[in-house]
Amino acid sequence: MNDQTNNNDRIGTKHGVSRMQNWIIGGALMVLAVAVGVVLVWRGVVSFGNMGSADDPVVIEMKPENALRSDASDYYASLLSEYESGGYDITDPATLTEIKTETLTILAQRRIADLKIAEQKLDTLADADRLKAQQDAQAEFDGAVEMYAPFFQNEEGTLTEDELRAEVLKYFEEQQITLETVTQYYLSEIPTQRLLENIYKNITVTDEEVEAAFQLRVDEQKLLYENDINNYEVEREYYGTEMVYTPPGYRGVRHILLAPTGELQSRLDTLDSELYTLRGELIEIQQYTDSAPSTNSNTTHVDDVATPPPGYDQAALEAKSAEITAKTAELEEARKEILPSLEPVIKEIQEKLAAGETFASLIEEYGSDPGMTEEPARTEGYPVHAQSILYDDAFQQGAAALGKVGDVSEPILSSFGVHIIEYTSDIPEGAAEMTEALKETFRDEALIEKQNAAIDAQFDLWMKEYEVVLHPDRLE
Repeated sequence: MNDQTNNNDRIGTKHGVSRMQNWIIGGALMVLAVAVGVVLVWRGVVSFGNMGSADDPVVIEMKPENALRSDASDYYASLLSEYESGGYDITDPATLTEIKTETLTILAQRRIADLKIAEQKLDTLADADRLKAQQDAQAEFDGAVEMYAPFFQNEEGTLTEDELRAEVLKYFEEQQITLETVTQYYLSEIPTQRLLENIYKNITVTDEEVEAAFQLRVDEQKLLYENDINNYEVEREYYGTEMVYTPPGYRGVRHILLAPTGELQSRLDTLDSELYTLRGELIEIQQYTDSAPSTNSNTTHVDDVATPPPGYDQAALEAKSAEITAKTAELEEARKEILPSLEPVIKEIQEKLAAGETFASLIEEYGSDPGMTEEPARTEGYPVHAQSILYDDAFQQGAAALGKVGDVSEPILSSFGVHIIEYTSDIPEGAAEMTEALKETFRDEALIEKQNAAIDAQFDLWMKEYEVVLHPDRLE
Protein backbone atom coordinates (compact mmCIF):
# COMPACT_ATOMS: atom_id res chain seq x y z
CA MET A 1 0.00 0.00 0.00
CA ASN A 2 1.46 3.32 -0.99
CA ASP A 3 1.75 6.46 1.12
CA GLN A 4 -1.13 8.14 -0.68
CA THR A 5 -3.59 5.42 0.20
CA ASN A 6 -2.48 5.29 3.82
CA ASN A 7 -2.75 9.00 4.40
CA ASN A 8 -5.97 9.56 2.49
CA ASP A 9 -7.40 6.85 4.72
CA ARG A 10 -6.55 8.94 7.75
CA ILE A 11 -8.89 11.82 6.97
CA GLY A 12 -11.66 11.72 9.53
CA THR A 13 -10.15 8.82 11.44
CA LYS A 14 -10.09 9.46 15.16
CA HIS A 15 -11.14 6.09 16.55
CA GLY A 16 -8.41 3.74 15.46
CA VAL A 17 -9.60 2.48 12.08
CA SER A 18 -9.38 3.72 8.52
CA ARG A 19 -12.76 4.77 7.16
CA MET A 20 -11.95 5.16 3.48
CA GLN A 21 -12.76 1.47 3.19
CA ASN A 22 -16.41 1.59 4.19
CA TRP A 23 -17.78 0.66 0.81
CA ILE A 24 -15.87 -2.57 0.25
CA ILE A 25 -17.97 -4.99 -1.79
CA GLY A 26 -17.54 -8.59 -0.76
CA GLY A 27 -14.21 -7.86 0.94
CA ALA A 28 -12.54 -6.64 -2.24
CA LEU A 29 -12.62 -3.86 -4.83
CA MET A 30 -11.90 -1.16 -2.28
CA VAL A 31 -11.23 1.64 -4.71
CA LEU A 32 -14.09 0.67 -7.02
CA ALA A 33 -16.55 0.64 -4.16
CA VAL A 34 -15.13 3.83 -2.70
CA ALA A 35 -15.51 5.41 -6.10
CA VAL A 36 -19.25 4.99 -5.72
CA GLY A 37 -19.53 5.75 -2.02
CA VAL A 38 -17.03 8.47 -1.26
CA VAL A 39 -17.93 10.74 -4.12
CA LEU A 40 -21.63 10.53 -3.24
CA VAL A 41 -21.30 10.86 0.52
CA TRP A 42 -18.44 13.31 0.74
CA ARG A 43 -18.83 15.27 -2.48
CA GLY A 44 -22.35 16.63 -2.45
CA VAL A 45 -24.78 14.61 -0.38
CA VAL A 46 -23.62 16.24 2.87
CA SER A 47 -24.80 19.80 2.33
CA PHE A 48 -23.54 21.84 5.26
CA GLY A 49 -25.22 25.17 6.00
CA ASN A 50 -28.70 24.26 7.25
CA MET A 51 -30.34 25.59 10.42
CA GLY A 52 -32.16 22.41 11.40
CA SER A 53 -35.56 21.65 12.91
CA ALA A 54 -37.12 19.48 15.55
CA ASP A 55 -37.51 16.65 13.06
CA ASP A 56 -34.11 17.16 11.47
CA PRO A 57 -31.75 18.64 14.07
CA VAL A 58 -28.21 19.92 13.61
CA VAL A 59 -25.69 17.15 14.33
CA ILE A 60 -22.51 19.08 13.43
CA GLU A 61 -22.10 22.71 14.40
CA MET A 62 -19.17 24.45 12.75
CA LYS A 63 -18.20 27.74 11.23
CA PRO A 64 -19.36 28.76 8.72
CA GLU A 65 -22.00 26.05 8.35
CA ASN A 66 -23.81 23.16 10.02
CA ALA A 67 -24.89 19.62 9.06
CA LEU A 68 -28.25 18.02 9.81
CA ARG A 69 -29.19 14.50 10.84
CA SER A 70 -30.45 13.86 7.29
CA ASP A 71 -27.06 14.88 5.91
CA ALA A 72 -25.29 12.23 7.98
CA SER A 73 -27.86 9.44 7.86
CA ASP A 74 -26.52 7.55 4.83
CA TYR A 75 -22.96 7.53 6.08
CA TYR A 76 -24.09 6.58 9.57
CA ALA A 77 -26.02 3.64 8.12
CA SER A 78 -22.93 2.48 6.21
CA LEU A 79 -20.80 2.54 9.37
CA LEU A 80 -23.47 0.66 11.32
CA SER A 81 -23.46 -2.02 8.64
CA GLU A 82 -19.68 -2.22 8.65
CA TYR A 83 -19.47 -2.56 12.41
CA GLU A 84 -22.21 -5.19 12.45
CA SER A 85 -20.50 -7.24 9.73
CA GLY A 86 -17.31 -7.00 11.80
CA GLY A 87 -19.00 -8.74 14.71
CA TYR A 88 -19.79 -5.70 16.88
CA ASP A 89 -23.00 -5.51 18.86
CA ILE A 90 -24.60 -2.41 17.39
CA THR A 91 -27.34 -2.50 20.01
CA ASP A 92 -24.75 -1.80 22.71
CA PRO A 93 -25.06 1.86 23.78
CA ALA A 94 -21.29 2.40 24.07
CA THR A 95 -20.68 0.98 20.60
CA LEU A 96 -23.47 3.07 19.14
CA THR A 97 -22.00 6.22 20.70
CA GLU A 98 -18.61 5.38 19.18
CA ILE A 99 -20.12 4.84 15.73
CA LYS A 100 -22.12 8.05 15.92
CA THR A 101 -19.10 10.06 17.05
CA GLU A 102 -16.97 8.52 14.33
CA THR A 103 -19.61 9.32 11.70
CA LEU A 104 -19.75 12.98 12.63
CA THR A 105 -15.98 13.33 13.07
CA ILE A 106 -15.31 11.95 9.61
CA LEU A 107 -17.92 14.14 7.96
CA ALA A 108 -16.72 17.26 9.77
CA GLN A 109 -13.09 16.61 8.87
CA ARG A 110 -14.02 15.86 5.27
CA ARG A 111 -15.84 19.17 5.07
CA ILE A 112 -12.87 20.98 6.63
CA ALA A 113 -10.62 19.36 4.04
CA ASP A 114 -12.84 20.68 1.25
CA LEU A 115 -12.78 24.18 2.75
CA LYS A 116 -9.00 24.13 3.10
CA ILE A 117 -8.59 22.80 -0.44
CA ALA A 118 -10.61 25.73 -1.74
CA GLU A 119 -8.77 28.20 0.51
CA GLN A 120 -5.36 26.96 -0.67
CA LYS A 121 -6.52 26.70 -4.31
CA LEU A 122 -5.54 23.03 -4.56
CA ASP A 123 -8.44 21.89 -6.73
CA THR A 124 -7.19 23.02 -10.14
CA LEU A 125 -6.48 19.97 -12.29
CA ALA A 126 -4.09 19.92 -15.22
CA ASP A 127 -4.31 17.64 -18.25
CA ALA A 128 -1.52 15.52 -16.76
CA ASP A 129 -3.63 15.01 -13.61
CA ARG A 130 -6.61 13.85 -15.64
CA LEU A 131 -4.48 11.50 -17.72
CA LYS A 132 -2.91 9.97 -14.60
CA ALA A 133 -6.35 9.50 -13.00
CA GLN A 134 -7.65 7.80 -16.14
CA GLN A 135 -4.65 5.48 -16.28
CA ASP A 136 -4.93 4.56 -12.58
CA ALA A 137 -8.67 3.99 -12.91
CA GLN A 138 -8.25 1.79 -15.98
CA ALA A 139 -5.61 -0.33 -14.24
CA GLU A 140 -7.80 -0.63 -11.13
CA PHE A 141 -10.88 -1.51 -13.13
CA ASP A 142 -9.13 -4.09 -15.33
CA GLY A 143 -7.54 -5.69 -12.28
CA ALA A 144 -10.92 -5.95 -10.58
CA VAL A 145 -12.49 -7.57 -13.64
CA GLU A 146 -9.68 -10.12 -13.78
CA MET A 147 -9.99 -10.86 -10.06
CA TYR A 148 -13.75 -11.39 -10.19
CA ALA A 149 -13.89 -13.38 -13.43
CA PRO A 150 -13.29 -16.88 -11.91
CA PHE A 151 -16.33 -16.44 -9.64
CA PHE A 152 -18.61 -16.21 -12.69
CA GLN A 153 -17.40 -19.37 -14.41
CA ASN A 154 -20.14 -21.97 -14.89
CA GLU A 155 -20.00 -25.51 -13.49
CA GLU A 156 -18.81 -26.91 -16.81
CA GLY A 157 -16.03 -24.33 -17.04
CA THR A 158 -16.97 -23.50 -20.61
CA LEU A 159 -17.30 -19.70 -20.49
CA THR A 160 -14.66 -17.93 -22.54
CA GLU A 161 -12.55 -15.03 -21.31
CA ASP A 162 -14.76 -12.56 -23.19
CA GLU A 163 -17.94 -14.13 -21.78
CA LEU A 164 -16.57 -13.99 -18.25
CA ARG A 165 -15.63 -10.34 -18.70
CA ALA A 166 -19.15 -9.60 -19.89
CA GLU A 167 -20.61 -11.27 -16.78
CA VAL A 168 -18.35 -9.28 -14.47
CA LEU A 169 -19.16 -6.00 -16.22
CA LYS A 170 -22.86 -6.77 -15.87
CA TYR A 171 -22.41 -7.34 -12.15
CA PHE A 172 -20.39 -4.12 -11.77
CA GLU A 173 -23.10 -2.19 -13.59
CA GLU A 174 -25.70 -3.55 -11.16
CA GLN A 175 -23.48 -2.30 -8.31
CA GLN A 176 -23.18 1.12 -10.01
CA ILE A 177 -19.47 0.55 -10.51
CA THR A 178 -18.17 1.89 -13.81
CA LEU A 179 -14.87 3.04 -15.20
CA GLU A 180 -16.26 6.57 -15.04
CA THR A 181 -16.99 6.39 -11.29
CA VAL A 182 -13.54 4.96 -10.59
CA THR A 183 -11.94 7.71 -12.65
CA GLN A 184 -13.99 10.30 -10.77
CA TYR A 185 -12.73 8.87 -7.49
CA TYR A 186 -9.10 9.25 -8.54
CA LEU A 187 -9.76 12.78 -9.78
CA SER A 188 -11.56 13.72 -6.56
CA GLU A 189 -8.65 12.54 -4.45
CA ILE A 190 -5.98 14.65 -6.19
CA PRO A 191 -6.82 17.84 -4.24
CA THR A 192 -7.02 15.86 -0.99
CA GLN A 193 -3.60 14.35 -1.62
CA ARG A 194 -2.16 17.80 -2.26
CA LEU A 195 -3.60 19.01 1.05
CA LEU A 196 -2.07 16.09 2.92
CA GLU A 197 1.29 16.55 1.23
CA ASN A 198 1.33 20.15 2.38
CA ILE A 199 0.83 18.92 5.94
CA TYR A 200 3.63 16.37 5.99
CA LYS A 201 5.95 17.51 3.21
CA ASN A 202 8.87 18.25 5.56
CA ILE A 203 8.63 15.07 7.63
CA THR A 204 11.59 12.68 7.47
CA VAL A 205 12.74 9.58 9.33
CA THR A 206 16.26 9.18 10.70
CA ASP A 207 18.27 5.97 10.90
CA GLU A 208 18.03 6.21 14.70
CA GLU A 209 14.22 6.28 14.49
CA VAL A 210 14.25 3.24 12.21
CA GLU A 211 16.44 1.34 14.66
CA ALA A 212 14.23 2.36 17.57
CA ALA A 213 11.08 1.22 15.73
CA PHE A 214 12.74 -2.10 14.90
CA GLN A 215 13.85 -2.68 18.49
CA LEU A 216 10.40 -1.79 19.79
CA ARG A 217 8.86 -4.42 17.49
CA VAL A 218 11.42 -6.99 18.65
CA ASP A 219 10.59 -6.27 22.29
CA GLU A 220 6.84 -6.48 21.59
CA GLN A 221 7.15 -9.83 19.84
CA LYS A 222 9.40 -11.24 22.54
CA LEU A 223 6.80 -10.33 25.16
CA LEU A 224 4.06 -11.95 23.09
CA TYR A 225 5.74 -15.07 21.76
CA GLU A 226 8.72 -16.01 23.92
CA ASN A 227 6.58 -18.63 25.68
CA ASP A 228 3.76 -18.97 23.16
CA ILE A 229 4.93 -21.00 20.18
CA ASN A 230 1.38 -21.77 19.08
CA ASN A 231 0.42 -18.13 18.45
CA TYR A 232 3.87 -17.33 17.10
CA GLU A 233 3.48 -19.90 14.35
CA VAL A 234 -0.14 -18.99 13.65
CA GLU A 235 0.78 -15.33 13.20
CA ARG A 236 3.84 -16.12 11.09
CA GLU A 237 2.41 -18.79 8.83
CA TYR A 238 -1.32 -18.10 8.60
CA TYR A 239 -1.54 -14.32 9.04
CA GLY A 240 1.73 -13.39 7.35
CA THR A 241 2.97 -11.26 10.26
CA GLU A 242 6.51 -9.96 9.72
CA MET A 243 8.42 -11.71 12.48
CA VAL A 244 11.56 -9.93 13.70
CA TYR A 245 12.01 -12.09 16.81
CA THR A 246 12.58 -15.84 17.11
CA PRO A 247 11.66 -17.60 20.39
CA PRO A 248 14.17 -19.98 21.98
CA GLY A 249 14.19 -23.68 21.16
CA TYR A 250 14.03 -23.69 17.36
CA ARG A 251 16.24 -25.87 15.22
CA GLY A 252 16.61 -26.05 11.47
CA VAL A 253 15.96 -29.46 9.90
CA ARG A 254 16.12 -30.65 6.30
CA HIS A 255 14.63 -33.89 5.08
CA ILE A 256 14.51 -36.27 2.17
CA LEU A 257 10.85 -37.13 1.60
CA LEU A 258 10.20 -40.43 -0.13
CA ALA A 259 6.61 -40.86 -1.28
CA PRO A 260 5.05 -44.23 -2.16
CA THR A 261 4.85 -44.83 -5.88
CA GLY A 262 2.87 -46.89 -8.35
CA GLU A 263 0.09 -49.21 -7.30
CA LEU A 264 0.61 -48.63 -3.57
CA GLN A 265 0.23 -44.86 -3.86
CA SER A 266 -2.88 -45.31 -5.97
CA ARG A 267 -4.37 -47.63 -3.37
CA LEU A 268 -3.54 -45.23 -0.54
CA ASP A 269 -5.13 -42.33 -2.43
CA THR A 270 -8.29 -44.36 -3.02
CA LEU A 271 -8.54 -45.37 0.64
CA ASP A 272 -7.97 -41.78 1.76
CA SER A 273 -10.72 -40.59 -0.55
CA GLU A 274 -13.13 -43.27 0.62
CA LEU A 275 -12.40 -42.46 4.26
CA TYR A 276 -12.98 -38.77 3.63
CA THR A 277 -16.36 -39.53 2.05
CA LEU A 278 -17.40 -41.76 4.95
CA ARG A 279 -16.52 -39.07 7.49
CA GLY A 280 -18.61 -36.56 5.56
CA GLU A 281 -21.54 -38.96 5.57
CA LEU A 282 -21.14 -39.46 9.32
CA ILE A 283 -21.26 -35.69 9.89
CA GLU A 284 -24.47 -35.47 7.87
CA ILE A 285 -26.07 -38.23 9.98
CA GLN A 286 -24.91 -36.57 13.20
CA GLN A 287 -26.30 -33.20 12.16
CA TYR A 288 -29.63 -34.77 11.20
CA THR A 289 -29.82 -36.67 14.46
CA ASP A 290 -28.66 -33.76 16.62
CA SER A 291 -31.37 -31.56 15.14
CA ALA A 292 -34.09 -33.97 16.24
CA PRO A 293 -36.19 -33.18 19.33
CA SER A 294 -34.79 -34.80 22.47
CA THR A 295 -36.87 -36.57 25.13
CA ASN A 296 -36.01 -38.98 27.90
CA SER A 297 -37.77 -41.83 26.09
CA ASN A 298 -36.44 -40.86 22.65
CA THR A 299 -40.03 -40.27 21.57
CA THR A 300 -42.37 -37.38 20.97
CA HIS A 301 -46.07 -37.38 21.70
CA VAL A 302 -48.71 -35.97 19.41
CA ASP A 303 -52.27 -36.48 20.63
CA ASP A 304 -50.91 -39.09 23.07
CA VAL A 305 -49.59 -41.25 20.20
CA ALA A 306 -45.92 -42.18 20.63
CA THR A 307 -43.81 -41.71 17.48
CA PRO A 308 -40.02 -41.82 16.92
CA PRO A 309 -38.55 -38.29 16.98
CA PRO A 310 -37.79 -37.14 13.39
CA GLY A 311 -34.20 -37.67 12.36
CA TYR A 312 -33.29 -39.98 15.21
CA ASP A 313 -31.26 -42.88 13.78
CA GLN A 314 -28.78 -44.36 16.24
CA ALA A 315 -28.44 -47.48 14.09
CA ALA A 316 -27.28 -45.40 11.11
CA LEU A 317 -24.72 -43.63 13.30
CA GLU A 318 -23.34 -46.91 14.59
CA ALA A 319 -23.24 -48.47 11.14
CA LYS A 320 -21.40 -45.52 9.62
CA SER A 321 -18.96 -45.41 12.54
CA ALA A 322 -18.24 -49.10 11.99
CA GLU A 323 -17.56 -48.44 8.29
CA ILE A 324 -15.10 -45.70 9.23
CA THR A 325 -13.33 -47.94 11.73
CA ALA A 326 -12.98 -50.69 9.12
CA LYS A 327 -11.77 -48.30 6.42
CA THR A 328 -9.25 -46.74 8.82
CA ALA A 329 -7.87 -50.18 9.67
CA GLU A 330 -7.62 -50.99 5.96
CA LEU A 331 -5.70 -47.77 5.37
CA GLU A 332 -3.33 -48.44 8.26
CA GLU A 333 -2.63 -51.94 6.92
CA ALA A 334 -1.80 -50.45 3.52
CA ARG A 335 0.48 -47.86 5.15
CA LYS A 336 2.51 -50.66 6.74
CA GLU A 337 3.66 -51.55 3.23
CA ILE A 338 5.26 -48.12 2.63
CA LEU A 339 8.54 -48.67 4.46
CA PRO A 340 9.22 -52.14 2.98
CA SER A 341 8.39 -50.86 -0.51
CA LEU A 342 10.95 -48.05 -0.17
CA GLU A 343 13.66 -50.12 1.52
CA PRO A 344 15.92 -50.35 -1.57
CA VAL A 345 15.89 -46.56 -2.03
CA ILE A 346 16.42 -45.95 1.70
CA LYS A 347 19.43 -48.30 1.70
CA GLU A 348 20.86 -46.54 -1.35
CA ILE A 349 20.56 -43.13 0.35
CA GLN A 350 22.15 -44.38 3.57
CA GLU A 351 25.07 -45.87 1.65
CA LYS A 352 25.67 -42.60 -0.20
CA LEU A 353 25.59 -40.65 3.06
CA ALA A 354 28.13 -43.07 4.56
CA ALA A 355 30.31 -42.57 1.49
CA GLY A 356 30.40 -38.82 2.08
CA GLU A 357 27.76 -37.42 -0.26
CA THR A 358 26.12 -34.31 1.12
CA PHE A 359 22.61 -34.34 2.47
CA ALA A 360 21.74 -31.38 0.22
CA SER A 361 22.74 -33.27 -2.92
CA LEU A 362 20.65 -36.28 -1.88
CA ILE A 363 17.62 -34.03 -1.30
CA GLU A 364 17.94 -32.89 -4.91
CA GLU A 365 18.36 -36.46 -6.15
CA TYR A 366 15.68 -38.24 -4.13
CA GLY A 367 13.49 -35.75 -2.27
CA SER A 368 9.87 -35.12 -3.29
CA ASP A 369 9.14 -32.11 -1.02
CA PRO A 370 9.21 -28.98 -3.24
CA GLY A 371 9.68 -26.83 -0.13
CA MET A 372 13.19 -28.20 0.22
CA THR A 373 14.19 -26.67 -3.11
CA GLU A 374 13.40 -23.10 -2.03
CA GLU A 375 15.40 -20.73 0.15
CA PRO A 376 15.82 -20.34 3.04
CA ALA A 377 14.65 -23.93 3.70
CA ARG A 378 17.05 -25.29 1.10
CA THR A 379 20.03 -24.04 3.10
CA GLU A 380 18.76 -23.59 6.64
CA GLY A 381 15.97 -26.18 6.78
CA TYR A 382 12.51 -25.85 8.26
CA PRO A 383 12.31 -24.13 11.67
CA VAL A 384 10.97 -26.79 14.06
CA HIS A 385 10.21 -26.41 17.76
CA ALA A 386 9.22 -29.04 20.30
CA GLN A 387 5.83 -27.26 20.50
CA SER A 388 5.39 -26.60 16.78
CA ILE A 389 1.89 -26.96 15.38
CA LEU A 390 2.83 -26.83 11.69
CA TYR A 391 4.18 -30.31 11.08
CA ASP A 392 3.08 -33.93 11.05
CA ASP A 393 3.55 -35.40 14.54
CA ALA A 394 5.86 -38.18 13.39
CA PHE A 395 8.05 -35.71 11.48
CA GLN A 396 8.20 -33.30 14.42
CA GLN A 397 9.01 -36.00 16.94
CA GLY A 398 11.70 -37.40 14.69
CA ALA A 399 13.26 -33.96 14.26
CA ALA A 400 13.17 -33.30 18.01
CA ALA A 401 14.78 -36.66 18.82
CA LEU A 402 18.03 -35.86 17.00
CA GLY A 403 20.79 -35.07 19.49
CA LYS A 404 23.17 -32.67 17.78
CA VAL A 405 23.72 -30.68 14.61
CA GLY A 406 24.66 -33.02 11.77
CA ASP A 407 22.74 -36.04 13.07
CA VAL A 408 20.55 -37.89 10.55
CA SER A 409 17.47 -39.88 11.52
CA GLU A 410 16.46 -43.39 10.69
CA PRO A 411 13.54 -43.58 8.22
CA ILE A 412 10.39 -42.10 9.77
CA LEU A 413 6.92 -42.89 8.47
CA SER A 414 4.41 -40.02 8.50
CA SER A 415 1.16 -39.23 6.73
CA PHE A 416 3.23 -37.80 3.84
CA GLY A 417 5.54 -40.75 3.29
CA VAL A 418 8.99 -41.63 4.62
CA HIS A 419 11.35 -38.96 5.96
CA ILE A 420 15.09 -39.08 6.45
CA ILE A 421 15.77 -35.99 8.58
CA GLU A 422 18.97 -34.00 9.10
CA TYR A 423 19.48 -31.75 12.13
CA THR A 424 20.89 -28.83 10.15
CA SER A 425 21.36 -26.00 12.65
CA ASP A 426 20.37 -24.40 15.92
CA ILE A 427 18.35 -21.25 15.33
CA PRO A 428 19.37 -18.62 17.87
CA GLU A 429 16.77 -16.78 19.91
CA GLY A 430 16.47 -13.07 19.37
CA ALA A 431 16.14 -10.33 16.80
CA ALA A 432 16.23 -10.97 13.08
CA GLU A 433 19.08 -9.61 11.03
CA MET A 434 18.41 -6.00 10.06
CA THR A 435 18.66 -6.36 6.27
CA GLU A 436 18.29 -3.43 3.90
CA ALA A 437 14.83 -4.68 2.92
CA LEU A 438 13.76 -4.87 6.56
CA LYS A 439 15.23 -1.44 7.21
CA GLU A 440 13.19 0.03 4.37
CA THR A 441 10.04 -1.67 5.67
CA PHE A 442 10.49 -0.06 9.07
CA ARG A 443 11.44 3.27 7.52
CA ASP A 444 8.21 3.26 5.50
CA GLU A 445 6.16 2.32 8.56
CA ALA A 446 7.79 5.02 10.67
CA LEU A 447 7.27 7.62 7.96
CA ILE A 448 3.58 6.77 7.57
CA GLU A 449 3.13 6.84 11.35
CA LYS A 450 4.70 10.31 11.57
CA GLN A 451 2.69 11.56 8.61
CA ASN A 452 -0.53 10.26 10.14
CA ALA A 453 0.30 11.88 13.47
CA ALA A 454 0.90 15.19 11.68
CA ILE A 455 -2.43 14.88 9.86
CA ASP A 456 -4.26 14.13 13.12
CA ALA A 457 -2.61 17.07 14.85
CA GLN A 458 -3.43 19.45 11.98
CA PHE A 459 -7.06 18.37 11.83
CA ASP A 460 -7.35 18.76 15.60
CA LEU A 461 -6.23 22.38 15.17
CA TRP A 462 -8.61 22.92 12.26
CA MET A 463 -11.51 21.44 14.24
CA LYS A 464 -10.85 24.11 16.87
CA GLU A 465 -10.45 26.80 14.22
CA TYR A 466 -13.88 26.00 12.79
CA GLU A 467 -15.32 25.65 16.30
CA VAL A 468 -16.69 22.18 15.57
CA VAL A 469 -19.24 20.79 18.02
CA LEU A 470 -20.59 17.28 17.47
CA HIS A 471 -23.98 16.03 18.65
CA PRO A 472 -23.88 12.23 18.32
CA ASP A 473 -26.90 11.88 20.61
CA ARG A 474 -29.03 13.41 17.83
CA LEU A 475 -28.26 10.69 15.32
CA GLU A 476 -30.79 7.90 14.86
